[in-house]
Amino acid sequence: MKSIFEKLIAIFSRKPKPRIKKVLICVGHSRMGDKGAVSRGNVSEWAYNQYVAEKLREKLIERSISSTVISETPFKGYHKSCSYLSEQSWGYDCVIELHFNSHTASANGFEYLYCAGSEKGKKLAESFRKIHSEVVPGQKDRGVKAISQGGRGYRFLSKTKPPAAILEPFFGSNAKEWVLFDGMESELAQIYCDALVDYLA
Repeated sequence: MKSIFEKLIAIFSRKPKPRIKKVLICVGHSRMGDKGAVSRGNVSEWAYNQYVAEKLREKLIERSISSTVISETPFKGYHKSCSYLSEQSWGYDCVIELHFNSHTASANGFEYLYCAGSEKGKKLAESFRKIHSEVVPGQKDRGVKAISQGGRGYRFLSKTKPPAAILEPFFGSNAKEWVLFDGMESELAQIYCDALVDYLA
C-alpha cells in the first residue's frame, strides 16, 4: 500500500493534459440588415462565408481545436456589434472575421488584416498569408496589413480580447477570382484550418 508521500509524489509528477485551443469564428457583416458586398455571382459576403465558417468548424474539430461560429449579432449598428463580439471573445486563443473584398472589376488578390501594434495579431495574419500563398500560388499576394485607428476593420481588430485577424481571400467584384473561389468554400476553409493550426502550434 502506497504511503501518503508516495501518493503526493505521483500526483505532482503527472503531466498536465494539454489545454484545448479555442477559436472564435465571426462571419463578417453579421449585424441586422447587413449582408456585405455581393459577388459577380450575386452571392453576398455573409452567405458565402456562412458556409465557409461551418466547414472550418468541422475541419478544426478534426484537428482537436474547439471553435464557435457567430453568424448573427442582435444589433444594427457597427459599434454595438463590435462591442458584442468583444464580449463574446473572452477565453479564446484568437478571433477571425470572414470576408471577401469588393472594389473594381480589375482589383484582385488576397490580404489579411491585423491591428497595428499587435505582434500576435501580425503573426496570426501572417500564418493565413503564408498558407494561402502556398495553396494558391498564382493569385496576387497583397500581404498582411496593419490597420490603425480610422482604418477599415480597426474597431473589430482592436476591441476583441485575443489576437484577431480579418480575412480577405479574394475580390468578389473580380469575375476571374469569383470563378476561382465559387463553390470552393470547403477548400478555402482548409486553407484557414491549416493557417490556424500553424498559428496555434
